[in-house]
Amino acid sequence: MKLSKRLLILGSFMLLCAYAAWAGKQLFDLGMEAYNAGQYDMALNYFNQEVAATPSNGYAWAYKGSILLRQYQDAQGAADALKNAVGHIDEEKDAPFAAWTYYEYYGALDEMGDKDGALTALDNAIRLNGNDGDYYQDRAILHYNNRNLAQAEADALRAAELQPEAANNYNILGRTYMHQGRNAEAITAFEKAATLAPTNAESYSNIAAKLRELDTSNGFAERDTVTADGAVLPEFPGGAKALAAYVKQNLQYPQAAIDTQTEGTVYVDCVIDKQGRVTKPTVAQGISPELDAEAVRVVSTLPPFTPASLKGKPIDCNFQIAVRFRLGDTKTINTCNNK
Repeated sequence: MKLSKRLLILGSFMLLCAYAAWAGKQLFDLGMEAYNAGQYDMALNYFNQEVAATPSNGYAWAYKGSILLRQYQDAQGAADALKNAVGHIDEEKDAPFAAWTYYEYYGALDEMGDKDGALTALDNAIRLNGNDGDYYQDRAILHYNNRNLAQAEADALRAAELQPEAANNYNILGRTYMHQGRNAEAITAFEKAATLAPTNAESYSNIAAKLRELDTSNGFAERDTVTADGAVLPEFPGGAKALAAYVKQNLQYPQAAIDTQTEGTVYVDCVIDKQGRVTKPTVAQGISPELDAEAVRVVSTLPPFTPASLKGKPIDCNFQIAVRFRLGDTKTINTCNNK
């Protein structure tokens, strides 16, 4: 009697497990049907039920995370789901899908401002699929924004190799070259971008023309005053030539650098705040401790700019000043991206 009852209980339990497995499979399939049909609310409902029934289903977690990120703009919820997904997908058996999952995870972390986590996720996506140009392009942008210019250049070149018709790869390359003072290569990259993107050709051509002017005017070219998204950039009183003159007049060449005949360009990042004040000067790319410190000191003394604005309202603006140290001569180049 006890044995029969135990067998009955065990049989019932096995039937429940089998039903749960069958039901879970059906839920995932229904979720995929809805997802492929663009019925994201319904798909999310099915995937939520699936991960509740089968928490180890990394595919369901991945699609749930993608929906939360792309359709609901819920970066935190997406990150949580995608973190579960990467922990349950067999990378050896399905490397392309695992790479895509890491790419979605990168998107969620980037939205949350977790730059280190986003970069790690992209590294993993590329580790698993080294032939997707989007992965390299996005990593190039991350490196560029962090002023890791060598890494940005390498990734942009790889992205351009994989996606030779994508203008943004050459735009990133051009900006990377520009920040390294490699104006001739930057001009070539921006002109290539202009041929690939007719709608933005004028913007790219204008940048190339300004760089060409910069090379022929000893570094004192005026900047474009409006970005592609309509933001009016900060303006130093009197313009770029006045800024160059101020730096040249106030720069004190360190004796240690004179003794060692050290020259070069120090790139100083700063923020022009809504009042036009120069704040947070830091070395983005330096030469030596003495020249780096002097470049930061001079930038710190700059008088207020006319602040950047967007739709008539003042905004904070990321700004970079490249202070060029030449024995007996100093020059500046400046660029800006609105925040």
